[in-house]
Amino acid sequence: MKRKSHCKNKRLITQSIIAMRNLALTMKLSEVDKGVDVVNYKTSKPEPVGRSIAQALDRTAFKWAILLVVNAIERNGKSKTLTKWTRLAAPYKHSALTEWLRVEHQAMIDDCKGKCEVVDASWCAVPTPPAFVDDLTEQILIDNLLELIA
Repeated sequence: MKRKSHCKNKRLITQSIIAMRNLALTMKLSEVDKGVDVVNYKTSKPEPVGRSIAQALDRTAFKWAILLVVNAIERNGKSKTLTKWTRLAAPYKHSALTEWLRVEHQAMIDDCKGKCEVVDASWCAVPTPPAFVDDLTEQILIDNLLELIA
């Protein structure tokens, strides 16, 4: 009887999803020299980047859910926060998101020009977003992510 061969790619994807469960990548542009942080979005605690997380981010494409944030001050002195929540339909590797994030943030910043002064911009990306039953549950996740990058 011939032994059934296993699919290495399927195993890698499964391991990556398990490694990245409940984790989010965050970055503040004012702290760009610090780099990207890995945070557990349920506990709000930073996670050390071990071998399994590094390999998951390097080798696996995920269907990301991304929260873009631009903090600004209006002419009257009030602080203003612009947000954009996007779920990407196609899977992307972490390295492929860089250009997309730059373009989307720049568009948000350009919308502010003339109306307010941009103070900071940040983003939070969830590689394995949970499937939501309703909008309220998804809004709770968005609120939690906003607290992470505030």
